[in-house]
Amino acid sequence: MIKEDAVAEHGLTMKEAHDILHDAQNSLKHADRTPDTEVTMSDAENDQIIFVATLECGNLGGPLSVVMQAFQIWFFAMYPDVLVRGQDPKLVEIGQSMLGHLDREPRDRQLCSGLKFLRWCEQYAEANPLPKFGFPSLPPESLPDLKKYV
Repeated sequence: MIKEDAVAEHGLTMKEAHDILHDAQNSLKHADRTPDTEVTMSDAENDQIIFVATLECGNLGGPLSVVMQAFQIWFFAMYPDVLVRGQDPKLVEIGQSMLGHLDREPRDRQLCSGLKFLRWCEQYAEANPLPKFGFPSLPPESLPDLKKYV
């Protein structure tokens, strides 16, 4: 889907989209032949790779861990304009209502907010075990106002 969206939205060929998505992977795969090659990734690229990994895990049918779900909510607060096809737009609203507009904050505050949110999610999941932990099913009154802690 990501490749198809890159082709449709940015006018890339399928091969160009593939090469961009697999650049770091290919560099590491062939590091024995080119040991001096540097792999650089922006914070946004790193966040997107982790996000895609959580989506792919979900697509495999297994339940997402609390950490993965917390990361997805944090990701939507960070990148409100990046909504993957098939994802519920309410996830952006949930992320921003819980964490604010992280896209407007400096990186250290973004990460600090994410860590505090993760710790809250872990505590909530431990105290309220659910068959499949899911943020949209949380009652609104149970959601923390994390903005006051950040």
